[in-house]
Amino acid sequence: MTAQFSRTMRSLEADGRRMALAPFAVIMLLLGVWGYWFWFSRLPVYETTRSITVDRNGTVVATVPSAPAGRIRAGQAATLRVDGATGAAAEPLAAMVSDVATLPGGAGERAELFLKAATEVKPGTTGEVQIQVDQISPATIALRAISQRLSGSQADQAKPAPASPGR
Repeated sequence: MTAQFSRTMRSLEADGRRMALAPFAVIMLLLGVWGYWFWFSRLPVYETTRSITVDRNGTVVATVPSAPAGRIRAGQAATLRVDGATGAAAEPLAAMVSDVATLPGGAGERAELFLKAATEVKPGTTGEVQIQVDQISPATIALRAISQRLSGSQADQAKPAPASPGR
């Protein structure tokens, strides 16, 4: 059964606009905060390697095979996690990249680390190094992922169809 127009208008007038606008305002506020975070926050990007050596003088040398040339620079922050005697990682140590060299053949980079605290690391120590190479926004991450996906799908479309065997 349909409602009469006069009854519908009375119910709309009785409800008021404040109750309808309050949830909308809360949602818009949350979307604004999320949008600000998405475009303007800075998330750290790390190059990580377990290929470390410690010289006799205590200098930590990290070899990062996956790093493109120029990505690691002197002065970047790093974190060294030394493996403990029980196999568990010990407390992380703050470090800074003091010198960088490109590996021959473009096979990555070799970085010397300077430990910020007066901590002695023994030669032969194993562990993991994380070097902070960049700070990017979540929007940049999303846009890079979209462009990689699009370039991958365009590459798939550009491949010629396999030739059918002759009869």
